[in-house]
Amino acid sequence: DLRLVNAECERLNIGPIKNKGIDTLRLSRILLPENQCWKLSHLSAQFNLQTENFHRAYDDALCCAKLFLHLLTLPLPKKNKKRHAEMKM
Repeated sequence: DLRLVNAECERLNIGPIKNKGIDTLRLSRILLPENQCWKLSHLSAQFNLQTENFHRAYDDALCCAKLFLHLLTLPLPKKNKKRHAEMKM
């Protein structure tokens, strides 16, 4: 959660992280338009990504990484091809 990390950086009087990032929630919504839920716990179960402790920083980060790698294997839905450019990858 880049927003959380940047809030902590601000609290410590450190500048925000300026690295580019990819939002797995946004990517999931584009690649899985038929889903009704895009929560990390739901997607983890949907794709059998093993995670033990949701809402723990390390486990959530690991699960997001696994989800991202899985999402890269999915085809872009035809009706969303023009949104591909919006992803700015």
